[in-house]
Amino acid sequence: YITDGSDLGIIHEVFVTEQYKLPVEAKNFKLIFDFGANVGYTAIYFNIISPKAKIIAVEALPQTITKLQKNVTCIKNIEIFPAAISDKNGQVTFYDYPKSSMSSSLLKRHPQAKSFSVDSVTMDSLIKKYGIPDLIKVDIEGSEYSVFKNSSILQDIPLIIGEVHPRMGGFSEKDFIELFSNFTVTKNHNNQD
Repeated sequence: YITDGSDLGIIHEVFVTEQYKLPVEAKNFKLIFDFGANVGYTAIYFNIISPKAKIIAVEALPQTITKLQKNVTCIKNIEIFPAAISDKNGQVTFYDYPKSSMSSSLLKRHPQAKSFSVDSVTMDSLIKKYGIPDLIKVDIEGSEYSVFKNSSILQDIPLIIGEVHPRMGGFSEKDFIELFSNFTVTKNHNNQD
């Protein structure tokens, strides 16, 4: 279900350049978390490479969730979790940039962004509910540091892939990487944010 140019951009990132190509075999994964699922293309990609996995697609923006539902409705192992992944459970302010759902986040990034409250959930709460995932994909527009820093079980996650936006989120790349001192960290600087 494609409605705008940002959808095409995501399709290109996910399926053409394979931005989320994994460094390991994924066919036997049982559980995947997709933080910042947007309209579902990464969830669909992970379903293709790991068809046995239950995929929890976490997305906060209501109109994006509507598109996400249309895109994944026929894939039984993708479950939509309508909330913002955050460093706290409850309600948070979310900012929608109307020209591109890809720019919407917990951070006010543009003067035209509209704010509203959405449900929020922590990574630890999702793990308590579903179990430890084989993979977490993260694309949450600058909130990465606070989400991972406030997890008490980060060290239990075997594989994390995604985008990190240090300038946008107000944290340093060095501080972010230090959170993963027990991990092998591979950086790919496709986007200088």
